[in-house]
Amino acid sequence: MLSLMEIQPHFVVNVTPEDYEMLANADAGDPKAQCDLALLLFSEGHLEPAYSWLTLSANQFYPDAMCYLGRKHISGNGASRDEDAGLTMLSHASAKGHFVAERLLWFLQSPKGKELRAMQDAKALDDALDIVERKAIVGVLNAPGSLD
Repeated sequence: MLSLMEIQPHFVVNVTPEDYEMLANADAGDPKAQCDLALLLFSEGHLEPAYSWLTLSANQFYPDAMCYLGRKHISGNGASRDEDAGLTMLSHASAKGHFVAERLLWFLQSPKGKELRAMQDAKALDDALDIVERKAIVGVLNAPGSLD
């Protein structure tokens, strides 16, 4: 068996020793680690492998992965544009209690969300989803007792 140190020069992303456990866990099928690896790959522009890892995680019903994948399908940013698949993923994540997915769904079903979806302007839609996501996260962080 090869050690991570032996194969590190072949990685497509900058991996630190702190990432080794995540890589091993992702390879072993852990959905959280798979999602984390996908986000690392997306952040460095490696869309195809990132999408593959995110899909593996989402197929195990990991809520964060389902939310990210749903968002990517809706906007077409990092995945093929497939609104039905995106809404389905967001619905599954929301049903598992993912607050951001719930807020994204609410927005997408609002008049403004429907208008943006009908315009087929992926950039404008993605920008609007960014705002909704930020507001949801800040709202949770600012809620009384959230950081206790």
